[in-house]
Amino acid sequence: MKHLLLSALPLLLFTACGKDEQDPVSPPANTSVTTPEGLWSLMRFEGGFVPIVEFSNEVYWSVTDGQILVMIADGTTIPVGLPLGANGAYSYEQPSASSMSLNGLVYTMAVTDTSLVLEYNLAADGMRLTFVPGTP
Repeated sequence: MKHLLLSALPLLLFTACGKDEQDPVSPPANTSVTTPEGLWSLMRFEGGFVPIVEFSNEVYWSVTDGQILVMIADGTTIPVGLPLGANGAYSYEQPSASSMSLNGLVYTMAVTDTSLVLEYNLAADGMRLTFVPGTP
């Protein structure tokens, strides 16, 4: 038994020393910013089985205490499934420092000085929205 354990030890060490890679789109986990308030420009929408959509200064969210004002440039094609996909004012809640509730769905939220990322069940055909600070 001791011989079997010693022969398996190098294999165990080899497989246990892998480095976890971070998703290049998600912000670092060690951020101290917890409020989504500010003006955000939508850069990327990943919606499950639909193709990834990139935006460039076409969709803005102005987030203030409990409200999101959505501003979409004329002529912008909005993909099916994009939350808050029309101009207007919408309510939101922040149940925790790392979540945001929109239209009854609770999104995981990560906020840094340089990005706002909202995710809802991405692994099971959900969605991810990536924003950067912006000015319309």
